[in-house]
Amino acid sequence: MSERGEGAPALLQCFSEIPDIKVVGIADTNQDAPGMQEAERLGIPSTTCLLDLITQTDVDLILEVTERSRYAGLYLGAQK
Repeated sequence: MSERGEGAPALLQCFSEIPDIKVVGIADTNQDAPGMQEAERLGIPSTTCLLDLITQTDVDLILEVTERSRYAGLYLGAQK
């Protein structure tokens, strides 16, 4: 991943091409981030609030792809 957000669009594209994977959403504090734009293009829901995603019941996996994992405590707090 790069600080410019170039990795998220590539990951979204890859995952969207795998039949057994359903991307249920993407979160970024920057609505204009490249990953958010790619999500819109692919019809994947997006949000600027990470809690919107990690509290969903249909989420099996969360990929943290920011430069630093500043959300690790938030993930642990949202476990079922």
